[in-house]
Amino acid sequence: MEESRFERVLAKMMTRVERVSSKISADFKNVKPFDTEIVPMDEQLYDYETRGYELYQQIAREQGIDAAEEWMNKMEEAKKRRKL
Repeated sequence: MEESRFERVLAKMMTRVERVSSKISADFKNVKPFDTEIVPMDEQLYDYETRGYELYQQIAREQGIDAAEEWMNKMEEAKKRRKL
């Protein structure tokens, strides 16, 4: 079956969007967001130890379970390094 004009235009637009998205990602890869501060690791560990499950649930709700697991593993590694 022959491709319709709409499908051809849609395919071109999707490739352009992908190119623009990858270009923007590459250009702003290491750029710090405006008006943000990095929280010191000691403060992050304190928050993890005092209200870790609450933070875990929040991250899981907002960013997904994989991001929450990754955060928890990062905090556990930092906790181990801190005790050494």
